[in-house]
Amino acid sequence: MAEMKEIEIRVKVSNAEKKGVENRLKALNAKLIESTIETSHYIDLPGEKIMKKGGVLRVKILEGHALLTFKGKQESKNFNVREEIQTPVSEPKMLLRILKAAGLIETFKYSKERNKYELKGVHEVNLDKLPKHGWFVEVEANSISQVKEMLKILGLGKKKLITNSYAKIIRTGRY
Repeated sequence: MAEMKEIEIRVKVSNAEKKGVENRLKALNAKLIESTIETSHYIDLPGEKIMKKGGVLRVKILEGHALLTFKGKQESKNFNVREEIQTPVSEPKMLLRILKAAGLIETFKYSKERNKYELKGVHEVNLDKLPKHGWFVEVEANSISQVKEMLKILGLGKKKLITNSYAKIIRTGRY
């Protein structure tokens, strides 16, 4: 189980910018630690009570493993800073059945392509492709200053920062 403060931001990139980020990551000796399709199932109480309080309960199914995650309310307007608690799940489909049987509901589901890179054990850089929305770069680190520095290193320091979750982007079309 991991309990931590999530500090991240994402930016929208073109196909050419994505290639540039991949080249910079290679030059920085970033390690590709996962390339997968992720499917996220958002679970909530009836009336979306968890979401209305700013939280998220999600079962994320990846190739070969799954995670149950709770994310707390956003603590910053300009960056994604929030509590994150997650644990591995060996039988995600059974977990979803249990949660539904207990009265929770699946409110939303989506899939994305993700290439996850790690740099120096501190930064996580994800290249994510959302259907109908294209490529995004998501940077996660231990502090906002580390996230900003990595965006500069990747040549993305001047890009518009996106705090909306992928679920919100897909649901509303707003970045």
